Amino acid sequence: MNAFEPGGRNEMRMIAATKSGPRLRIRRWFGSLAMVLALSVGAVAAGTGYDLAGGATGAYAATRDDITRVANAEVGYAADANQCNKYASLCDDWCAMFTNWVWRTAGVSPVPDSFVATAVGQWGVARNLFKPRPPNSVGDPQPGDIAVYGAPGSGQGGHVSIVFSVDGGNRITTIDGNYSNRVAKRQIDATTATAGSRDVRISGYVTPPNVTAGGRGAHVVISGMDNALYHEMRLPGGQWTGFQPLNGSASRVSIAAMPDGTAQAVVIGQDGVVYHEGRHANGQWTGFQPIPGNTKAKDVAIAALPDNTSQVAIVGDDDIVHHQGRHANGQWTGFQPIPGNTKAKSVSIAGLPDNTSQILITGDDDVVYHQGRHANGQWTGFQPLTGNTKAKDVTIAGLPDRSSQVVIVGDDDIVYHQGRYPNGQWTGFQPLNGMGTTTPAKAKRVSIAGLPDSTSQILITGLNDDVVYHQLRNPNGQWTGFQPLNGMGTTTPAKATDVAIG
Repeated sequence: MNAFEPGGRNEMRMIAATKSGPRLRIRRWFGSLAMVLALSVGAVAAGTGYDLAGGATGAYAATRDDITRVANAEVGYAADANQCNKYASLCDDWCAMFTNWVWRTAGVSPVPDSFVATAVGQWGVARNLFKPRPPNSVGDPQPGDIAVYGAPGSGQGGHVSIVFSVDGGNRITTIDGNYSNRVAKRQIDATTATAGSRDVRISGYVTPPNVTAGGRGAHVVISGMDNALYHEMRLPGGQWTGFQPLNGSASRVSIAAMPDGTAQAVVIGQDGVVYHEGRHANGQWTGFQPIPGNTKAKDVAIAALPDNTSQVAIVGDDDIVHHQGRHANGQWTGFQPIPGNTKAKSVSIAGLPDNTSQILITGDDDVVYHQGRHANGQWTGFQPLTGNTKAKDVTIAGLPDRSSQVVIVGDDDIVYHQGRYPNGQWTGFQPLNGMGTTTPAKAKRVSIAGLPDSTSQILITGLNDDVVYHQLRNPNGQWTGFQPLNGMGTTTPAKATDVAIG
């Protein structure tokens, strides 16, 4: 029996039915019907984007991020006992119904015209969109691709899924329709994973046609010189939306972009209490609410994880580092001191693709310490970075390959950067240059974000002018150079007491 469809009408039954003929003819008719549905029913027209909060949003080129966002929003959906599902007006094996629906809903055009898994691969071959997976290799999967189990055109008994992320090594995360009759997110070894009633391996990946690389935008929140809060976004193409005010004021800010296209912000209010609010994918904010317990803090940080949970770390008003999680349904776990009751002056936290997280602090001795948190919640323990480097502010971000990027404001006020490889090795701190000069940049506050396209982005507040500066680090390690951000409704540079990017 197909492991994806226990007890259901799986593709093993389809193979068993080949002697009788009619069942296979029904499947071929399904494929023809799928073509008709794709051309005539599609609630989202070809080339039309889809806003998860509000429906069709108008014509534009779909992006890979659109695909993964649509797929991720479906995780947890279950078909009924007869495999009737919302992705097509049919009650049958539905992994290909799901992948086709995801592409269409995200605005991809054209989409496969069959609900037979390996026929999706054949569709890709016919259009030069199929990327074979070489033996003993992960191949070239990209987020938004369709992973095909079984050779293209080899008949029933295969499986298809959406590639959500490429996690390093041989591991990828996929979102699968009809996984035990549900939509499930799984991390797999792409070289050995098998699926379908024939228990077949991934033969390759189908590239979505006519999509752009996309890449999600970055959210920026600052606390102005009067502690008023402002938000803007840097779009994937590099354009800025311009600062707009957020209700409230704060001394410390942090923001995280979530996998489902939402964002979450945490701040320390003027009363010292930690507040949280969310931003829906349609841009609407929920409004700040104190995190349960009315906990007070001196510094705060938030990080997103692939399962759409978030992790919050604070330096409490007792100077001890505390941590808590927020479930995808909005429930909080409650603050607990990180084992060791470590004291700190500043804190930052990053989420990684394997649902682990990493935390960085400046201790009460000003030394920079790092530790990891396993996906099961176990901590590794704080260790000083090599050289016992001292700092006034710290920030850390994770990248898709499970490496991380660290930026600090040293005790000499200079901005330094280093990377941490997935194996735990550090590259060593190097200073970053100031705007238009080879003299190292100096700053008061710093924040960094890692993006799905393996770039990272930094914000600082200048040491002597409080101006907000931004720069980008490309995947090859090249920096673009710091540039000031404009204030709200003006070309005069924005100034801030704290900055956050996520």
